[in-house]
Amino acid sequence: MFEPPPVQRLHVESAESCTPHLPPELEAYIFELAARLSLSTAATLLQVAHRAAEWVYPALYQTVVIYPSDYRPFRFTDNIRTFQQYGRYVRHLLISSAATEGDLSNLSVNPDKIISVLSYCPYMTSLALWCGPVTTRVLQMLQTLPLRHLSIDIGPSLLIDLPNVTFPYLTHIELISASQVMDWSVLSIFPKLTHVAVGDMEGHDHVVRGIVENCRTLTTFVIVGYGFNREVVNADESRQDGRDTRIVGVYCDYVFDWLRCVAGERDMWTAAEEELARRRLILNSVDTPLL
Repeated sequence: MFEPPPVQRLHVESAESCTPHLPPELEAYIFELAARLSLSTAATLLQVAHRAAEWVYPALYQTVVIYPSDYRPFRFTDNIRTFQQYGRYVRHLLISSAATEGDLSNLSVNPDKIISVLSYCPYMTSLALWCGPVTTRVLQMLQTLPLRHLSIDIGPSLLIDLPNVTFPYLTHIELISASQVMDWSVLSIFPKLTHVAVGDMEGHDHVVRGIVENCRTLTTFVIVGYGFNREVVNADESRQDGRDTRIVGVYCDYVFDWLRCVAGERDMWTAAEEELARRRLILNSVDTPLL
């Protein structure tokens, strides 16, 4: 009996199998780079594939800003749930009492909210805390974080509290509205502190001298004149102390300067170091005898 030959089944590859696959490391690098270049791109990438989230979220929430809408070059939020969900990705955080909306408003009179936000960001290395003088409880929370850069509003109430706080990783500290009667010797207990900046202290050179003398690890002391021009970061050549090559004055917009710092751009610290290096070069040339 005649039997028909078996039907030849044509193998048609699925669209998925035809899609080229990149090495996971290269795929992750492309997603991370795209996310860091643009926040809107990062949000779009989250819709591409579920696996993209683990690469995009660290870039999307690396820098978070709690500040009015005029300052949104980075991720902005006024919702505590953002930190509950993504706080582990935050490395740089700006908290300001200027935030007037959402459940993170009125931070200056509610330290519990500040502590709650900080508790969700255990890996944060850079913090700007501009909510008025901080409380002892907030300070105690701060010392549990691996902070290297800290910009903080400090007041006379911390004269007693600061000596009981240590920041083992801190290298840069900026003191906003610093008290001129503060016992600056407390800065000497921060073992890695090399850079200190304070608001302009015209006529209080004894305070400046006290800081420089008490902080032995100090390499750069910046007297800051705050302005409101985001483009200007200038060293003030008139603010110097004889042959002390650690003291320098800088003019800058403090908000945009902090944003420049976390973005790796030229900021107050860079301008100060450039001016001090220039001054040391001049001093060395004067001290070197002519042959």
